[in-house]
Amino acid sequence: MATRQSPDSSSRALSSQPAGRTRRIGIPDEVRTVVVLSGTLYFGSGDKWDESKFMAYPTGTFYSEPPRAPHFSWAKDGEVIIQITGIGPSGKTFIPQQ
Repeated sequence: MATRQSPDSSSRALSSQPAGRTRRIGIPDEVRTVVVLSGTLYFGSGDKWDESKFMAYPTGTFYSEPPRAPHFSWAKDGEVIIQITGIGPSGKTFIPQQ
């Protein structure tokens, strides 16, 4: 993932998730907007991994991740490339799972 912090405190990142990769549950510090550039991202909300909560976001989907809202994702069907944009210092707290 490549991240760039600009002088106005905005940040942008490109992220690639290989096929089958899951992202553990995280809580972002700031509002983030995300665009799915390639593939289908499966995105779910909550503090526990739950496959029934996934929604499929195909190429071209634009969505927002609210601050302090736990979520998780999965590149279930193949590689996914997303662009993430945020304002302010960027950070994320991860929730350990059993």
